[in-house]
Amino acid sequence: MYSIALALQEIKPDIIFHLAYDTEDLSGSIVKGTKDLLLARTATNVACRFIYLSTDAVFDGGSGPYREYDVPTPISAYGKAKRIAEIDVLKAHDIVVRTSLVYGFDPPDPRTVVLLQGLKSGVFKYKYFIDEIQNSPALTKLLRFFYEDRSEVHVIAAGSLLQAKIEREGLSVPVGRIEYAYLYPLDFFEYLEAKKETGLLHFLKSISLDESIPQGIHQEALKLFYEYTMVGGMPEIVKVFLEGENIEVLKNIYSSLLTGYAEDVYKYSSLANSKYLTFVIDSAPLYAGTNITYEKFGASNFRSREMKMSFDLLEKVMLLYQAMATKSIGLPLVPQRKRPKKLLFLDVGLINYQMGIQEKFLTLGDLNDFYRGRIAEQIVGQNILSQFMNYPAKFFYWAKQKPMGSAEVDFCLNKEGSILGIEVKSGSSKRLKSLLSFGNAIKSCQLLRIYSGELKKERIKTNNKTISLISLPFYLVPRILDKF
Repeated sequence: MYSIALALQEIKPDIIFHLAYDTEDLSGSIVKGTKDLLLARTATNVACRFIYLSTDAVFDGGSGPYREYDVPTPISAYGKAKRIAEIDVLKAHDIVVRTSLVYGFDPPDPRTVVLLQGLKSGVFKYKYFIDEIQNSPALTKLLRFFYEDRSEVHVIAAGSLLQAKIEREGLSVPVGRIEYAYLYPLDFFEYLEAKKETGLLHFLKSISLDESIPQGIHQEALKLFYEYTMVGGMPEIVKVFLEGENIEVLKNIYSSLLTGYAEDVYKYSSLANSKYLTFVIDSAPLYAGTNITYEKFGASNFRSREMKMSFDLLEKVMLLYQAMATKSIGLPLVPQRKRPKKLLFLDVGLINYQMGIQEKFLTLGDLNDFYRGRIAEQIVGQNILSQFMNYPAKFFYWAKQKPMGSAEVDFCLNKEGSILGIEVKSGSSKRLKSLLSFGNAIKSCQLLRIYSGELKKERIKTNNKTISLISLPFYLVPRILDKF
């Protein structure tokens, strides 16, 4: 420690960066070395900041991603040594920075050595993950190299603003050499998996239309679906909720997420347009599950052009989805671009928070009747979106022209060569006038009603023909694209 103190007195640093990386001498370099540095700084009265580089190895890796306030649970000797040193640094009111892997080329760190050896030999020990790849055009171009010259290397790249960056900055993406996956909030089945409801999950995945669901299972599944609809499917929110936290704790996270989305607009928009994007992010949750027009959206004075630009851009970064109207009675489904769009926001939990209605779920009777069915349409639409992982989602709502009699079906899409019409509505089958009108108008179609009732299949006679109708309870929505 004496030599360290002399060095501090001579240099008088403004900041000490302590890397503390030595896998050979854990108690010396990491534990004792950190303590000696802190004591030497105190003894010499050198006023400088102390930044200690720690590691994610202070956690056991069993339930990530981790946050600053999660309790460390190291299992390796290295992780335990780093944690002991962390405690000393934090007691001194200094800064701890936890990182994952740190790469370097001069000299190369051990994992970079492995990567370089793999590039030379063609034998790779790891899969490689690149986060926020849109911030590195050079890495984006390098994907072509991996595909063409090193196809044995598996590379996963993620970018939340990737599509916006591609359009705004002309980012070059190697066409035909990468596969896309579209990630959404958890659907209900994924929520059950996170909640470790494995028995119920297996039952719901395997039940057929010819079987009846026992009333006890139906009520339990419906209760859990309403819980899921209250909380939403954002992974961090679900994790914290399932750890036993209450809604009040979750509100801080909802607020942070919405604030983060609003602050991100400057990353993919000009300063002049940022006010429109911020307004839409703040207002769109209040109109989820409804048909919207751009002109003066949200009781604003903004023009249609600015609002359309904002909605389209936020759709590209997957903060919302605009389901267009169609009047097609056969494939392909042709959008009516001038008609109002049906708005779906990213996640129902964020909507409930923004609307201030989460506590009302505690006394909820029928989701179809809640806020005039808007929340029900949002959660069903959100679960439909989550089924489109390998290609962009494309579905509509069906609206018959007024001269032919007014009729509107909540959602419709191309399913295995026929048109699937989906109505989110409670009550008797005969009350589904729009859905039955849809079935009469379209020759090759499937009719689906989503509600809080029991699973059943019916044959309904109308003026023109007999129509088959499948009624699905809310909790079976993730199976909406199954073959019935």
